[in-house]
Amino acid sequence: VFVLPPGYQDHPDLDLYAYIYRYDYLDRLVYKKLPGCAPSYLVYDAAHRLVFSQDGCQRNDSLWSFFVYDVYGRVVVEGECSNSDKHVRTAGETVVLGTLMEGDTGLAYSGYQSSFDLVDPCVYVVNYYDTYDFRTRNGFSAYNFPEGTVSAIGNLTGSILCTHGSSGFIYSADYYDINKRIVKSLSSRVNGGMDTYATEYSFQGSPLSVLHTHTDSSGYSLTERYTYTYDHSSRLTRVSHQYDNNPSVLLLEHTYDELGRLQTDKLDNGIYATDYAYNIRNWLTGIEGGKFSQSLHYTDGLGVPCYNGNISSMTWKSGAGATPRGYKFSYDRLGRLTDAEYGEGPSLSVNTNRFNEQVTGYDKMGNILGLKRYGQTSATGYDVIDDLSLSYAGNRLKKV
Repeated sequence: VFVLPPGYQDHPDLDLYAYIYRYDYLDRLVYKKLPGCAPSYLVYDAAHRLVFSQDGCQRNDSLWSFFVYDVYGRVVVEGECSNSDKHVRTAGETVVLGTLMEGDTGLAYSGYQSSFDLVDPCVYVVNYYDTYDFRTRNGFSAYNFPEGTVSAIGNLTGSILCTHGSSGFIYSADYYDINKRIVKSLSSRVNGGMDTYATEYSFQGSPLSVLHTHTDSSGYSLTERYTYTYDHSSRLTRVSHQYDNNPSVLLLEHTYDELGRLQTDKLDNGIYATDYAYNIRNWLTGIEGGKFSQSLHYTDGLGVPCYNGNISSMTWKSGAGATPRGYKFSYDRLGRLTDAEYGEGPSLSVNTNRFNEQVTGYDKMGNILGLKRYGQTSATGYDVIDDLSLSYAGNRLKKV
């Protein structure tokens, strides 16, 4: 399958412009090439699961990404290996399974054994499901992860994450309530210590509070609690934060109009408040606050009316009594911005063109070919400060 974008018509180069997809006789994607990229190969086992993939960078290093599954089709181990291309292709003849064994054996001492031989495997992710038996395995035992009190059958219960660029691993465990919601998450830190997140839920399943406890390698702990409040429609109305035993601080407060749109946003115990206005199409038309206000116009205002959602003009003020400033926008027939005309005052007729911006052209891919910016060039003069030409290799920026 080939997908050829408009730029290919002027420059018929498949490598730079074409999206290429190839499928096997079972309609599984086995080859994918994006414009300007080396192709990626994908290999499936007899159960039609992706077990190997390789991009151009991995091919240069003779590496493959591998994915090992349990009997329920869940990924248990991910990483990279050095298997030959010929050997990897034989995976389609078998079902690649990861079996959990006793003891600290297998891939990265995780206990998982792959039914398909992996050459020099480097494991990045290990997942455990259903139970918490992994707590006694290598790495986990050093952090005293607790046993689960509620059945976690069918859920991810633990994982190991390799931190790239170091020899460290992050060990984590998730604990659930009877509704299969995560109520506690524990995660080790590479430099020692633990992070614990405990979550309480409402009857509707929205989080009411999240308690984060950070414990360093010496055992010293810090806590922070986020508390969430909702209205009758389960819309977030308040978020509070408490650090250790200090007084709680109201971070934000939301109110909504009768159509469910955000009407008022208050921050920092209500010190900063912002009101929002909309038109009949639910497009944002105004932001009003003590320090900043802005008006957006689509079919009205000072610019050419736009009925497709494009902004025709915009004005703003910084602080009470400030001079209104704004832009009138122009677009081409494809709805792409071509001109932003600056002005000041209620009709934007004062100090015009001081900070204009102009897109001088687009290519067939929609990339900008030229951009002019205007600004202050002297104490009293305003003129072009940027006159940019952009060139591309395919769809990638090559030169400015």
